Amino acid sequence: MGYHVWDDMLEIAIRKNGKWVYLGYFPLSVLALEVISYLEEKGYSANLGDLVSYKRLAQLAGFGNYGKNALIVNPKYGPWMRIVPVVTNAELTADKPFDQDLCGDCENCIRACPTGALGALRGRRQQVPCRDAHSRRKYP
Repeated sequence: MGYHVWDDMLEIAIRKNGKWVYLGYFPLSVLALEVISYLEEKGYSANLGDLVSYKRLAQLAGFGNYGKNALIVNPKYGPWMRIVPVVTNAELTADKPFDQDLCGDCENCIRACPTGALGALRGRRQQVPCRDAHSRRKYP
């Protein structure tokens, strides 16, 4: 499942009990739980796919391609989407995997990355520079 992040407000992150909480995922969590509840009412098994690659499943489900920014890039919404997998034993019609490269020669995200974490591996964010830069940052 996924939805378009239509407002910058949904990009807000807050610290709660020493962890980052991203408000943009809250509406999606509510929808995912509703889908799980519906499927269970119909007699199927369903749960959040916490142990699977969200991005790989999104690409296989046709949401978009894995971009150079290490996000799923959608033809209509770009990287402004949030996704969550729901795993079920219900028989569903499969979508075709997304195989188009929407990034092409564009490298705007790589140039804009303040830590350079996107530059070295093209499409695979380096965790250490990104994490280190954010851990050194002073937050109010």
